[in-house]
Amino acid sequence: MSSVAQRAGLSRQALHNHYGNIGDLATDVWISRLLDGTRLSLDEGAANLPQALTDAVREAGIEPLLAAGRADREFFDKLRAIPRGERVTEVLAAAVTTWLTDSDGDASRPGISLTGEARAFAIGGMVALVSRWQMADAPPSTAQQVVTLRAFATSAAAAEVTVRPS
Repeated sequence: MSSVAQRAGLSRQALHNHYGNIGDLATDVWISRLLDGTRLSLDEGAANLPQALTDAVREAGIEPLLAAGRADREFFDKLRAIPRGERVTEVLAAAVTTWLTDSDGDASRPGISLTGEARAFAIGGMVALVSRWQMADAPPSTAQQVVTLRAFATSAAAAEVTVRPS
């Protein structure tokens, strides 16, 4: 944190006032990299980067997130290794949830309704899949990743309906 504060021209205290730990700071750096190239400017999203990423997913789907994350594989690997870096999982879960449940009237992206344990299972599984693909030497194409994520969520939704007591 001291090195980051020095390079940014900030006091260490100022950085600590905004970020509780290096994992939170690194997650915001990762999100800003994912948002690079989206229609949302970094200035607009700077106040709440996780929300900006969710808005970008709502607008453009999950594909740009998957492609950008893969392009930044080395940073993603370092981010996963940071102690107390669980915020990246929370951010991925929010983005995947938005993509999964919000269709925004786009017939090619119909929302999938999940509740309770099925929702937690589906989101957790999808985050694990995305994380695995980010680190794979030969991941499936982005299009295949999208198909797999949607099939996974659809299966969880079908299982939820099958198991739910009447």
